[in-house]
Amino acid sequence: MNEYDNVHGGFLLALADEAASGAADTYGYDNATMTVSANFLRPARITDEYLSVVAVVRHAGKRTVVAEVSIARPNGEVVFKSTYTMAVFETRIAK
Repeated sequence: MNEYDNVHGGFLLALADEAASGAADTYGYDNATMTVSANFLRPARITDEYLSVVAVVRHAGKRTVVAEVSIARPNGEVVFKSTYTMAVFETRIAK
């Protein structure tokens, strides 16, 4: 938590990064974050029972994947939205 008793923004950013990478993983190749554009829309409360994280691939090319991520509170309020560009490597994800 941060000094305002909210979920720390760095945690939200890291959570979204994992979700974007997971979405890119569905194509079967190793990947890494190239760029991120993040918007902190409202606080996520430490008292929230859970946060809903959704990552959707908007573009899948040979060398990049673009994914949009949203994080919402249990009441449906979106607290965070971001767009990630992931570099896609030639190596397959190890099983």
